[in-house]
Amino acid sequence: MSPVEKIRRKLLRNVEAKVLPYFILTLLVIASFTTLFLMPNAPLTMKGSAAYTDYSSVKKITIDSSYIDSELTNFPVLVHDDSGDLSDILEDGSDIAFFSEDNNTQYNHEIESYDSGTGELFAWVNITTVASDADTIFYMYYDDSDGGYAIGNNPADVWNDHYVAVYHMNRTDTTLWDSTRIRDATQHRTVDETTGKIGNAQDFESTNEGNFTATKLGSGLSLTVECWYKMESNTGANQVIIEDRNYAATNEVSWYFWLNTDNKLNFNVYGQEEDWIANPCASTGITAGSYFYLVGVLDDDSFVKLFYNTSLVGSDLSISGDLYHPSTSTIRIGADTQDLTPTYRYFADGIVDEIRISDSPRSRAWLNATFHSTNETTGFMTFGAESSSEPASTFTINGLPDDRITWAGTEDTSVWCNATGTDSETLELNITANSTTNVTEVRVWVGDMNDTDAFINASNITLHVSSDNSSFDTLNTFTDGGSNISINSTTWPVGAGGNPFDDAGICDTTQSIYLRFKVAIPSGTNTDEFYSSAIDAWKLYIGHYV
Repeated sequence: MSPVEKIRRKLLRNVEAKVLPYFILTLLVIASFTTLFLMPNAPLTMKGSAAYTDYSSVKKITIDSSYIDSELTNFPVLVHDDSGDLSDILEDGSDIAFFSEDNNTQYNHEIESYDSGTGELFAWVNITTVASDADTIFYMYYDDSDGGYAIGNNPADVWNDHYVAVYHMNRTDTTLWDSTRIRDATQHRTVDETTGKIGNAQDFESTNEGNFTATKLGSGLSLTVECWYKMESNTGANQVIIEDRNYAATNEVSWYFWLNTDNKLNFNVYGQEEDWIANPCASTGITAGSYFYLVGVLDDDSFVKLFYNTSLVGSDLSISGDLYHPSTSTIRIGADTQDLTPTYRYFADGIVDEIRISDSPRSRAWLNATFHSTNETTGFMTFGAESSSEPASTFTINGLPDDRITWAGTEDTSVWCNATGTDSETLELNITANSTTNVTEVRVWVGDMNDTDAFINASNITLHVSSDNSSFDTLNTFTDGGSNISINSTTWPVGAGGNPFDDAGICDTTQSIYLRFKVAIPSGTNTDEFYSSAIDAWKLYIGHYV
C-alpha cells in the first residue's frame, strides 16, 4: 500500500471514527502534600518518540487472571490476531505497538510472524506485571503511515536475563534464529520447515538425520528446558529433542531431553561429577499426532522435574552438586549428533516448536501461564473490537480554587475537601461526547500520602459522586498504597442522582460528574492543612478504550 493511500485511509478513519469508549482521570496525591496541577489532553511520550497517539487504531486486550496462579513479572505472552483488522498496516508490521492499561508504558514485543495479506499476527509481548488477583489489561495500537516513531519490536528485550536461548523454530536459509541474539543455530543436513504450533516450525525425520547445532550454554546451577513437540511416529528408538553434550572422545554430557522407546519423556541431568545423574522419566508416554508442551526443570536444590502440559509427570532425587558443564560441548536440536560416526545416534521424528532454555528454575505458575498463553486456551486472552485511537470527546474541570485539594481538621475527625474553608467543595468534570461511541468509564487514582508529619494514606480518602451536584453518595474508599476507583454504570451509587451512564455509557451529550473527597484524620496526626497544590499532580489522560 502506498504512503498516500495509507494517509487517505487514516483520514477517512478519523472522520468515521467511533471513538473514546472511556478515559481515565488520574489524581496523584503525593507524600509531601505538595504539587498539584491540571494537564487536560496532555500527550504521553513513550519509548523514544513513540506515543499511543501516533496510531490510528487500537484494541483492548485482556488476560484472564483465573489462568494466572501468582503474579508474574516481565512475562512474555503470545498475542495472536487473525481478525483481519491488521491487513492494511505497513507490510513489515512495524507500525504495531503495545502499551500498558494507563498508556504510560510501551511494552517490548517481538513479531514472530506477520502476514500482510491476511493481517494475521503472532507477536510475543513482555508484560511488566501479570496479576493473579485481577485481569491484566493492555492495548495494541497500530497503523501509522508515516512511521515517525520508535518501534517496539525489540526481540532481545522481550526475553528476560534468565533466558539463554529462545528458538521460535523459524529460520532463514540454514540459520535457526535465537531471539536472545546469543546462540543462533546452524542446520546440518536437510530439515523441512513446516507450519508449527505458532507460526513455522522444523520437521525432523529420523531417516535423514537432520539437526541444528549452537554454542554451549554458560555455567549455571539451575536449568529449565521447554518445547512443543508433535511426535509423528514411534521409531522404535530413542528420540533426542535437544541436548548439551560433548561428543569428543570422552562423550561428556551436561543434559539431554529425549523420548524413550515407549514415548516417555526423559531428562538426563548430570551433576558436577559426570557419573552422577538424575534421570526422571515420565510415567506415561505422549501420543503421535498431537502437540505436547514438554518441560524439564533443574531447581535451586538440584532436584529434577518433568512436566507434560501443566501436569507434573516425573521427578528424581537431586543430582550431586551443581550442574555439570563439559569443557567443550554443543547444543543440538533434533538429534544427538551431526556426524555419523558416534555410537549414540538418536533422532527426533516429529515437529519441534518454541524451544526455550533458561538458566533458572521457572516456577509452576510461570510454566502454567506459558502453556495457556501459547496454547491459546479459550478465555486466556480476549480482544476488544477495533476502535480509533483519536480522541473525539472533550472535557473540562472546574472547582477547587487554584486547582488545589485541601483538607483541614483535627485528629480523629473526617472532613471534606475545604480549599476555601467551606466544607464539601466539589470538583466538576464536564464531558462532551461528540461521537457515536460512548464514554463508558472514568477512573480516579490516588497514591499513598504518607510522610513524616502527616500519616494520611490513600485508605483515609473516600470518593463521593453526584450527577446533579446535590445528591452525593459514597462510591468507594481508596486502598492503602494507592489504587484507582472506577466510575461507570455498574458502580454508580443509587443515591448520587441519576446515573449519568446509560446502558451504553455517556454518548452524544453534555454530562457533568461531580466529585468530592473526604479524608479521615487518624489519631496522632498533626492538625495541619492537608493538601496537594498547584504544580505537579493533576493528570488527565485520554486514550483508554474498550
